[in-house]
Amino acid sequence: MRLPEKIDWDVLTELLDGTWLHGVQPELPPEGCLVTNDSRQVESGGIFVAYGGVTHDGHSFIPAVVQQGIGAVIVEQELPSSVGVPALLVRDSRKALSQIAALCSEYAIHNYTTIGITGTNGKTTCLWLASRALEQFGERVLEVGTLGVQFEGTVRTRGEATTPPPDEIHAAAKWAESLGATACVMEVSSHALDQRRGDDVRYSCAVFTNLTPDHLNYHDGLEDYFSAKQRLFQVALAANPQTPLIIGVDDEYGRRLAKWAASQNANYSTFGHHESASARFRNIELSSNGITGEFTFNGTSYAFSSPLIGEYNARNYLAVFCVLVSIGYPPERVLEVLREIDSPSGRMERFANEGKTVFVDYAHTADALQNALVALRDVTKGKLWLMFGLGGGKDPRRREAMGSVAKELADRVVLTSDNPRKEDPDRIIQDILKSGLEPEFIENDRSAAIARVVPLLESGDILLIAGKGHENFQIVQNETFYFSDQEEVQKALQRGQ
Repeated sequence: MRLPEKIDWDVLTELLDGTWLHGVQPELPPEGCLVTNDSRQVESGGIFVAYGGVTHDGHSFIPAVVQQGIGAVIVEQELPSSVGVPALLVRDSRKALSQIAALCSEYAIHNYTTIGITGTNGKTTCLWLASRALEQFGERVLEVGTLGVQFEGTVRTRGEATTPPPDEIHAAAKWAESLGATACVMEVSSHALDQRRGDDVRYSCAVFTNLTPDHLNYHDGLEDYFSAKQRLFQVALAANPQTPLIIGVDDEYGRRLAKWAASQNANYSTFGHHESASARFRNIELSSNGITGEFTFNGTSYAFSSPLIGEYNARNYLAVFCVLVSIGYPPERVLEVLREIDSPSGRMERFANEGKTVFVDYAHTADALQNALVALRDVTKGKLWLMFGLGGGKDPRRREAMGSVAKELADRVVLTSDNPRKEDPDRIIQDILKSGLEPEFIENDRSAAIARVVPLLESGDILLIAGKGHENFQIVQNETFYFSDQEEVQKALQRGQ
């Protein structure tokens, strides 16, 4: 990203609340120079932002970027005068990078109605529902999340990160604004919150769906994970103390967050089954065609229906209802709009042929898998089958936990691979088997596993293929190749005709 014209070091120093080490400030003005945190992308006269990362410390690359002619560095630790380049010391270099990214985009995202969604599960479905509803209300929506960065069907980027780096967030906002965007719905992951990627977004509404164990190979336990999620609400209230907060209270962390919001005199609503929820279900009926039911919101009863599958999706529905009402849309009109919105790609996506039904879902945590299986159990007339694997390089504790869920809730289970990366797929499966799970069969080749399991289905059976959802790739060692659960399922069903 490049700094705008007509900016000087004094403005930048004040923005970042920094101090020039040893009183040395660059002689040349910063206008138009390249700012990066990647030592491979620096250019002569540019600015390098250094911070401690998960595996590397950017400060260790400073000698190398000095050799490349860097004009200045932004750091979060003291440097000796012999470093040979002006250094601006700031409290948090990641925060500084976010501030610079917003500056470079001329604060485009501040012109949006922006909804930020965090939580372990449900972010993508909530983003989808909110985006489609906002479009029905006349907004033009930039979407930032697991399915990529996109605007009205035009995909700007697709990546593994749920929430992209700050330079991409703000560049995308500037890009979409030029195309007419008026709103943004963003999934805000715990990694992104911990790394300050969304700190300079001005949220119109912040949402917490739920919290269950996940990403514990990154976070130092559940409390650290929860603290990262809570940052979304701290950032939102710091910009505007009256920002609406929408909080799911069916787990203890949501209830803690609601209690904290009350202590801040925040404008917040809660949702779920819990007796404390301001939007609370009275009854829910589930079928293979969707959800119907009734809930109360601030003392008023509402009947609702949705083509979404499963009780957990009823919670996603209710979260988005609260969001839309909190930013000013009439409840009755919100109900009308949400009634017609189906699930996104890879979220309980249904395929059927001659009595055989297959659902493809992104469920890749124990809680998400439990939600999906419970939802399908309610509508399964025959046997409930499950096929899943787990990614390499992720928290290994997740494996036995998901095996336990599969053992308890599925009638038949097939184990396969799911982005094993540099790990041995057999080792991953052995970790799953520590749960005592006895699979119908094991097939590491995911395509072969689908081709083998679909013909085993009988009329009335349902198969859930979990883990990849919308993903159209498989990662083995250092190679990423095209792979789609949906396409493999369709081929397998067609072969059975």
